[in-house]
Amino acid sequence: MNTLQTRTLVLSLIFTIFSTSIFSQSTWKHVKTNPADPNSESVIIYLATAEISENRTIAGGALNEDGEEFRQVLTLLDADGKVLIDTLPNKRDYGIIYIQPIVNTNTFMTISLKIEELDFIKTVYNYDFKKLSESKIFVTSSFDNGDFVFKQSKLNNGNTVVSGPISGGGIIYFIISPDGTIVKKDIIITEKQNHNILQSFDGKKHYIFGESLIELDSNFNVNSTIIEELPQDQYEYGFSATKFSDLYVVYNMFYEGGPAITTYDHDFNVVNEIYAPEDSIDYLYAGPPFNSMVAKDSFLFTGFTKYDDEFENGRMYIRKYDTKFKLVSETILTDSLYQFSIINIASASDCGIYMTAFGELNVPNNSTVSTAVYKLDCDGRLSSTSNQKHNLVGHTVYPNPSTGQFNISLHNIDGDVEIEFYDMAGKNILKKSIQSATLNSLDLSSLNTGLYSYRVTKTGKLLSAGKWIKN
Repeated sequence: MNTLQTRTLVLSLIFTIFSTSIFSQSTWKHVKTNPADPNSESVIIYLATAEISENRTIAGGALNEDGEEFRQVLTLLDADGKVLIDTLPNKRDYGIIYIQPIVNTNTFMTISLKIEELDFIKTVYNYDFKKLSESKIFVTSSFDNGDFVFKQSKLNNGNTVVSGPISGGGIIYFIISPDGTIVKKDIIITEKQNHNILQSFDGKKHYIFGESLIELDSNFNVNSTIIEELPQDQYEYGFSATKFSDLYVVYNMFYEGGPAITTYDHDFNVVNEIYAPEDSIDYLYAGPPFNSMVAKDSFLFTGFTKYDDEFENGRMYIRKYDTKFKLVSETILTDSLYQFSIINIASASDCGIYMTAFGELNVPNNSTVSTAVYKLDCDGRLSSTSNQKHNLVGHTVYPNPSTGQFNISLHNIDGDVEIEFYDMAGKNILKKSIQSATLNSLDLSSLNTGLYSYRVTKTGKLLSAGKWIKN
């Protein structure tokens, strides 16, 4: 399989990624390949993460072996991302799409979905991954599962809504309490496919976001359609909705145009339309197709992957916005061993985030797809010295845009390096030496206003690159 075929297989057959977080941890990276045959033409991907204690994180998902059958995947990781338990539960044709610790117990629950069917099971495990119970929670043959791009959101009472589209139009959802009880489950039929369910700020209504915007009452019955068509790329390579800074926020990823944020007030009047600094010509963009935003109290994180050409040479971007939707920092990550693409970003209990990705080894004629879980810090950086991330390099730049101040910190790059700036005509206008072990602050106020590209190099080898706007 080529990279485009691999990505199409993953996006059409594998389901989603969620995260439930209650404890803080250090930064780390864990990569997993097919444990049975690392060289097989298989696809493995983590579809769920959950912190179950201060030092332990569970990752779950699915393994598709040589295009044949799916198997569940469960991995227990310590505070450095090292594997404590790794197993393939014996439930064939299902993938784990949601994990949640059960409060006041040493147990956790998973929700798994059968491939190409609306067939869900709930399984309860102890922390040693011993299965305690399993039951079907939803099954119907009346609908197909569509793309099954699941999202999640919190309700005011602490319950979680897990929702995803069904083919032909509509949305399926589960409401799950902290003790693991499935409080409510149903399918809402709509004319178009929809993804997110958010509760109103006053708690009296709910809203469905996707190809349209639909109002629900407090019992999840349809009241009316508020907006017939929300902006969306035809490929749906990234759509999410959340609440942040007293606004409803819709994040879109346009395949050939890059990321866009639209904010709405409580009456769904447009407040902001934000297009992050992009030179979109000759680039392609992807999602992540699942959760692409994380709303903290004071910051909003977004994530996407940018490609030089047809899903090649991808760079993973994490952007951080303040409550005024000003771009505070931008982190760009590349992996020298893997061609990774972001699938999901999700909240950690500290100020940081989780990021999950999948991709092939950068080896000719290799079709094995591996998966990774990253724990990033408050600025989207992978800043620990764990050897789990030895092949990941990147940098964080802020502020961007700026009137002249340019701050850059390097990730996992040893020794002193050089940074070069280019104008849009490709002319090299500035070259400076910077240090890898500290924050580098440059005064670029003398440059003309406009869009610049920059390259971080060491002994002539390109390590990382990005764009910066001078106001």
